[in-house]
Amino acid sequence: MKHRPDQFDLLADIGGTNTRVALAQAGVLLPGSVRRYENRAFTSLDGVLTQFVRDEGGVDCRGAAIALAGPVQDGVGVMTNLDWRMDHASLRRTTRAETSVILNDLQAQGYALERLTTDSLTKLIPGKPGHSAATRLVIGLGTGFNATPVYTLGNTLFAAPSEVGHSDLPVRTAQELDLAAAIASHPPVAAIEDLLSGKGLARAYGVLTGSPDPVLPADVLARANDGEAAAKDAVQAFVTLLARVASDLALTHLPYGGIFLSGGVARAIAPFLIPFGFQDAFENKGRFAPMMKAFSLSLITDDFAALEGCAEALALQRQHAKRG
Repeated sequence: MKHRPDQFDLLADIGGTNTRVALAQAGVLLPGSVRRYENRAFTSLDGVLTQFVRDEGGVDCRGAAIALAGPVQDGVGVMTNLDWRMDHASLRRTTRAETSVILNDLQAQGYALERLTTDSLTKLIPGKPGHSAATRLVIGLGTGFNATPVYTLGNTLFAAPSEVGHSDLPVRTAQELDLAAAIASHPPVAAIEDLLSGKGLARAYGVLTGSPDPVLPADVLARANDGEAAAKDAVQAFVTLLARVASDLALTHLPYGGIFLSGGVARAIAPFLIPFGFQDAFENKGRFAPMMKAFSLSLITDDFAALEGCAEALALQRQHAKRG
């Protein structure tokens, strides 16, 4: 399909396994343009974007924004679980864009909050409504773990990058310490995402059962739902530590505008949070327990949230450029 030049923006959400790429026009995501590519079919991110441009009839883009699962420093994004990287020069060359944005994937989820409707959010804990400029916090649970605080600064928005998933897992009990030691990817210290991720849940279940056989995270949840003791113990550890990490992040950033969970694992674990005591563990902060009741918790259910966040980040960059 041929497109007129400089009419569209290219948006990309690059995960560890798949990449979604789409077009936006006048800042609006075009759902019909979304294409999904398996990363294993390509040797580089440049290859994925080149294929999308080709699939869209050689579209000449006005702007390009990508969100990738890895750190971004000095305009260079590096994937955590793939040997892929992208800088602005390469991104503009591949897409022929004049404006470019490179984000961490959780930053994109943060910017998406400006565009998500109530239909794309499921309230899990009501909390107390904050003012319109209150800080918000997005916590991502998927292949890994990360979080980003979202600040409203006057007429603009800033989603701060982080790599908090590689911080230490905040264990307290002897049982938690034993589990953390067993699942640590880089012993002796377990990182947050060693447990709070899809592979972390599966690994915890393996430790608790003593079985070397691999199991899918979805199977662990299904077995917990059926009442299997070891699966319930794995889910309990996951929920308790997630609540503890979320409460620490809440006290760090004070997100009176709400906490938002995103990612495939977040959606899968969401039905287990309240039954397995998430709220009690989250509010277990001693004399600060009353403050914890102010923070609401919601689940992001929009499959294209990261793409929407890319579109929002591009729009903000253009606004900043106009202001000089």
